[in-house]
Amino acid sequence: MESSIDQLEQQLIESERLVSRLRAQQLDIMARLDRAQVVTGDGSRSLSEWMAARLDMSLDTARGLVRTMRRTEEREDLRTALGSGEVSFDRVEALSRIPEDVGRLEHLDVGAVRREAAKQARAASQKESRTASENFLVMQPSLDESWWKLWGGLD
Repeated sequence: MESSIDQLEQQLIESERLVSRLRAQQLDIMARLDRAQVVTGDGSRSLSEWMAARLDMSLDTARGLVRTMRRTEEREDLRTALGSGEVSFDRVEALSRIPEDVGRLEHLDVGAVRREAAKQARAASQKESRTASENFLVMQPSLDESWWKLWGGLD
């Protein structure tokens, strides 16, 4: 008996939920391996490099997993949602790049969440750039010219 379109769709949705649950499990295991500093004992340069070699995945995929693992260590809400299968890894990865205080974004699709994350990153970068440009150092010699003697000036 052949499956209906609806049954195939439900199977696909359930398989994505399973992928989400497995990714959550991977993030937990990766965090434990990172704390155990498995990388240094193995001679790899980074956890991403170690994972790429061990799991036969691209370095880009491994880097994405490691970045998401580190960004969600303090975001239990994201880890729980991923572990339950209610959200995809892509959504968690995008949400992890957005500060918690931004507000609720579950009504947005993953593409919109990624655009919001990029907007937040640009805003943070601009703020950092403004802060750096507003900071400056002024050096002024003292009136007794003691600075001159420190630099080997005339006695």
